[in-house]
Amino acid sequence: MKKWVMMVFCLMSMNGFGQKFYVSLNAGFSTDSDPSVFIGNSSNATDYYPILHLLMPGYVTYGTGIRYGGTAGYAISKKFFFEIEGSYFSSVVLTGAGTNWYHNVYEAAFNISSSAKTWCFTPIIKYNLRRIYLSPYISIGMPILTGGSITNEATITTKYSLYNYTRNTSLYLYGGSSLGFKISGGMEFHVYDNISFLFNLNYTSLKWSPTHGKLTKYIFNGIDSLGLLSVSQKEFNLSRSASANPYYLLPITSVPTTIDGSINDFSYIGFNVGIKYQFAIKKKKEEGEKK
Repeated sequence: MKKWVMMVFCLMSMNGFGQKFYVSLNAGFSTDSDPSVFIGNSSNATDYYPILHLLMPGYVTYGTGIRYGGTAGYAISKKFFFEIEGSYFSSVVLTGAGTNWYHNVYEAAFNISSSAKTWCFTPIIKYNLRRIYLSPYISIGMPILTGGSITNEATITTKYSLYNYTRNTSLYLYGGSSLGFKISGGMEFHVYDNISFLFNLNYTSLKWSPTHGKLTKYIFNGIDSLGLLSVSQKEFNLSRSASANPYYLLPITSVPTTIDGSINDFSYIGFNVGIKYQFAIKKKKEEGEKK
């Protein structure tokens, strides 16, 4: 195995292929491109499962947070490049609160927080106006969300006329993939023969609908009661075409319940900084274009 790794590294360091191949690492911060109010979505409520809609927030943008990534690139020509970028995103924690009435019988007051994490792979076409010291560039790409999760934590206080009770819950949403669009522009500052610093401003349009969910915490009046719930009460399939179950039609308890899912917006405007390593540069600054 070690011999194969050394052979690949030596191949990339050769004058032919190696001079066209590069890798980079980057990190940055992004903010929502379309900020929205974080609220509960009553369309996801059912009479049999009155807690569900308190765990399923309405239209939310998760674009604000920290991003890390790495890129492998290849020079198609002197100015055009093809890249594959892998990136990880961790959102800030969003919070909300509200009160809901159910058929004028009881009141449920809730506090909810939500956060998201995603993995994306993005094929990119890049145009670089290569210069000796400072090279401006623009690029377009199609981010593919291949892994993601949303965690919703809620505290729910339900008030009847004669008694009250409190539930602390956590819902984990996952599954599914999505395709988006990304455009960016930036500057590459050459500090050594094969090392550059990167500064990048980018916009990404991306939405994602999880396909599955499960309760990972259910504490009733201070007592851990998750083990007392049936499969249909703690595992869910999310569908954009699902409708709420009426109170007289109880779902089968041994299979996950199908509920209406939501589209979550991960679009953002971001700023990244990074460092790039170019393989096998023999002559200093020969790549610069003469004016």
